[in-house]
Amino acid sequence: MQPNYLKKAKYLPKLILILILIFLLINSLVMTTFNVTAQENSSLVITELMPNPSGADDTGEWLEIYNASSTNQNLNAWRLEGSTLEDITILPQEHLIIARSPVTLQNSYTDLTARIVPGSFVLLNSGDTIELTNSATNEKSVFVYTQAEEGKSFELLKGDCQVVQKNILGNSIGKDNNSCAIFLTPTATLSPVPSIQKITATPSPTENKVINSQSTKNIREQIKLAVPRIYRL
Repeated sequence: MQPNYLKKAKYLPKLILILILIFLLINSLVMTTFNVTAQENSSLVITELMPNPSGADDTGEWLEIYNASSTNQNLNAWRLEGSTLEDITILPQEHLIIARSPVTLQNSYTDLTARIVPGSFVLLNSGDTIELTNSATNEKSVFVYTQAEEGKSFELLKGDCQVVQKNILGNSIGKDNNSCAIFLTPTATLSPVPSIQKITATPSPTENKVINSQSTKNIREQIKLAVPRIYRL
């Protein structure tokens, strides 16, 4: 007759599969709840924006665009939320800042080396969808963000994950954004497994019987603890 603990243990693979499915579901919910995405099928890409700056929104708001192509791009050919932009050429791999008040922005970020141009736009603190479009080439960069926190920008993580999240450092204006690796790196760590000391003494035959009996009993107890009531699944 098959021992009872072996009957329960055969359900272990099923339990593991269920746990994996639960993990994937939770991970999907976390991504949907705490992160938003961006559409990056465009030569010019919105890479960062500040909806709720420290100070007045009407002078402190800004957004950053990046020329992801290998050719020069004229900003005047693009529209930000339907509004025309400056007649200026953006070089390949160049960051450009569009600000509601370039003077205020330059005074706030004195070490900023990226070029700044004025723009007509409003970034809602409650979250919004911002579009940069080129009707001639049918290109569009879409940036979706959620509730803003004062003094923290939203950034498009660098890489292929297409994830937008709050900048953990406050902002990275005019510089490369944080990597997708930040989003993918697990935050939890596993506890170390207790070490098992090796027994060097040689037991007598009588002690062997006691040890073997006790070991079998311990194994059964450990399986019962590891898969409680699994046979009911």
